Amino acid sequence: MKIEVLSESLYSPERTFDVMKLRGKKVITSKGLVMGKVKKVIVGRKSFNIEGIIMGRKFSFKKIYIGESYFQSMSEKALILSIEPSFLLIGKKVLNNEGKVIGKVKEVMRKGDSNDFESLIVKSFWKKSFTVKSGEIKFLGKSIVLK
Repeated sequence: MKIEVLSESLYSPERTFDVMKLRGKKVITSKGLVMGKVKKVIVGRKSFNIEGIIMGRKFSFKKIYIGESYFQSMSEKALILSIEPSFLLIGKKVLNNEGKVIGKVKEVMRKGDSNDFESLIVKSFWKKSFTVKSGEIKFLGKSIVLK
């Protein structure tokens, strides 16, 4: 169907993206982990630009807002992030510099609403929870290795 265009924009409708088709699509991290699905697309009231999305996760009632500065690309199939969200560190094993498991991440203390974190609260198997500052971390991957 031919669309009658009334616009001063440089983009024709064929070169734009229908954000309504993004709802229900996968949200994928920079390393390829499927985190959830797009529940809502959030648009600025004055700019009408996409500001972010509300994402839902399987088996969780908690919804997560992700700002557009963390988007790498989007299509009618998925939204790919440019980051690994720091809250995904929860539940990961923490190892000391000798490779011994000393606990699991219980909580991530982020810097405001950004993805950067100041510290991790680690629950040890044999003592109380303790704090690990971001500067004390050597490696973040399937587990967290301390310096």
